[in-house]
Amino acid sequence: MTWKSESGNEYKLVLLDTNILSEILKHPDVEGRGYLRLFPPSSYAPCFSFLSLIEMRRRTDVFEKFVSFFSLCPIFLLKTFQQILDEERKANGEVSLVQPLLQAFSPLGVNESYSIKHFTAKMFSDPFFANYERNWRSEESEIIQSWLANKTNFHPTKSAPNARDAEEYLSFSCLQSLARFDLDWLAQEIKQGRDFDISSFPSLRVSLYSQYYRLFDPHWKANPQEVTDVLIYSAAPYMDVVISEAFQAEIFKKIRDKIPEQASTEVFTLRDLREKSKECLTTECSRTAPG
Repeated sequence: MTWKSESGNEYKLVLLDTNILSEILKHPDVEGRGYLRLFPPSSYAPCFSFLSLIEMRRRTDVFEKFVSFFSLCPIFLLKTFQQILDEERKANGEVSLVQPLLQAFSPLGVNESYSIKHFTAKMFSDPFFANYERNWRSEESEIIQSWLANKTNFHPTKSAPNARDAEEYLSFSCLQSLARFDLDWLAQEIKQGRDFDISSFPSLRVSLYSQYYRLFDPHWKANPQEVTDVLIYSAAPYMDVVISEAFQAEIFKKIRDKIPEQASTEVFTLRDLREKSKECLTTECSRTAPG
């Protein structure tokens, strides 16, 4: 989906996961240059997750670099996975009504709420968010244990990950995931005999596909950090562009035709940023070469 500013300018939304943000900030002359050339601020608005914000705040120097690098263009904080899932629930199948953006930041903003630094300081001074940030590591560990329990209880038809088992895994895990989201609501829905159409929850579908292809990959090793990555990627159906690590990029390619809302989403990796940066340097060198 695109975003239109008050002045009428339209921007395509670009989802950046924590690792991509980290590489851009650590190497502004390579990944940073590649990003800005591929996705110029005049046409693209970077989007980051609340969970990435938590990760960056653990390193003051990284957070300061983040503020500095993205201070000259519009940038968005995304709603959490739970908030997006709640919007999908309320939309009742009308997924186009879902709004994934929580807060806009812009150098043209007229008040402090448009400042990433000010907004973040104010948000984490609230006891709720401060507690959320403090306990997120233990929450990651708890969630990944539930994933591993799903793996134990699910019986795939083949040893290697495949499209058929992926669909079965979604059916197997859907209600459990919705119960974790809001058990009382789910119990009421079941009591009233309502059927659940998982296609009404694109964010949940991406999350479960991402879980499946990790859990049943023979080379994957359980790491709580993967929980954060998967939850960040759940916003992908509402983005025009996603930049992710290579493993997740392959998952997006496998499920592109499974989720209509994500069919037109472009997927890039760090390699694309590096190649664009190299291309830019080559072009600049040729322009300045004598003769």
